[in-house]
Amino acid sequence: MSDKLQYDKGVYIAGRLSANANHSTANAVNYLHNVHRMMKIAQEVKEAGFSIFVPAIDLLMGIKFGYETYDDYFNNNLVWVKKSDAVFLVPNWYGSPGTEREIEFAWANNIPVFDQLDEMWEYFQGIEGGKIVDFVRGDNEEPIDVIKYRKAEPEKYYKSLKK
Repeated sequence: MSDKLQYDKGVYIAGRLSANANHSTANAVNYLHNVHRMMKIAQEVKEAGFSIFVPAIDLLMGIKFGYETYDDYFNNNLVWVKKSDAVFLVPNWYGSPGTEREIEFAWANNIPVFDQLDEMWEYFQGIEGGKIVDFVRGDNEEPIDVIKYRKAEPEKYYKSLKK
């Protein structure tokens, strides 16, 4: 990835933040760990030449202005998904209902979703072979929607992610 894109493509960074969060100390620590992971991955995406939007920055807005509900954060971020050229998934995103909703929203708005930085970079460089995260191939090689597949066959789905 030597020829940088020079920030002309905007990428929404999606991943687990508050899944299963409540007011326990352990979940607060997990949330901060997830913010750290998201920001670290976002920096890698930025260093590859993309402009980034990191939904974890809402944490600061919530602290300052007292956001009280999940929707105070989530609904604001969907606008940025729609304005993005792509969505990039932070590793271990699966199992996050919010990330699944962001993926479905991106697909509904024809926004490609990636989980590999080199593949996203190649996609925007016009190099053939960029893999867009959207479908898993079933036994008959027909594409299966990832979200529906995860819900219908969770054991098989999670096993396929570990390959």
